[in-house]
Amino acid sequence: MDDFSVKLTSKIMSEKATSEPQLRKSIDSIRTTFFRANTISKEKVSQTLFLSLSRSLPSYVYTTSDRLMVNDLFPEISKIPDDVAEARLSDFQKDERTLQDNLRRVFRKKHASLANRTHDSAKEVADIEKFALTLNGRKLTLAVVVKGFKSTKKPRLTWEDIAHQIFKARRADPDHILVVSAKDPVDELVTNIEEYNDDISRPGAVIFIPPLDMVRIFIANGF
Repeated sequence: MDDFSVKLTSKIMSEKATSEPQLRKSIDSIRTTFFRANTISKEKVSQTLFLSLSRSLPSYVYTTSDRLMVNDLFPEISKIPDDVAEARLSDFQKDERTLQDNLRRVFRKKHASLANRTHDSAKEVADIEKFALTLNGRKLTLAVVVKGFKSTKKPRLTWEDIAHQIFKARRADPDHILVVSAKDPVDELVTNIEEYNDDISRPGAVIFIPPLDMVRIFIANGF
């Protein structure tokens, strides 16, 4: 019998495979007689392995070096000072569809591939955008939750306003979920997000982009 388990473990470690598609890709890349000898399918092994690992994935998979910062994705915002962003803030206190369209244009400039919008109903504005791009040689998948200024009647955005969309976005297992908001958050929202990231053992998985940074992104990209 070949050393399939050793090769697979090495692949998972080196490629940081954590989702079921990533695990299946690692399995497919190994030439082995394991499946024929044990009369078991690759699909069954990848499903079983994913269920097992999903409850015990060590935190090394998401080390500090893997953390994605807003400036990593949008380095152009460093050129936009606070006073310029503040002066344009009201220009972007728009509905979610307008902000989503702006973001899609920004990601197109970054040569990202964009998924088709999906809706829970015919009248609903799609609340989660999906992108895939290569950043510094690393392929990333992103789910983007956009909160317009009027998305909540509360004066500030809370965890309760975004939690259901984060949970929904997680089903596709993106590398990161960006929460882009036109409304300022309550003080504890960033703490809530960090606690959620810790709960799923993925530090930096959910990234909050506050209004001023959102405005910087748009200004830097010609809006």
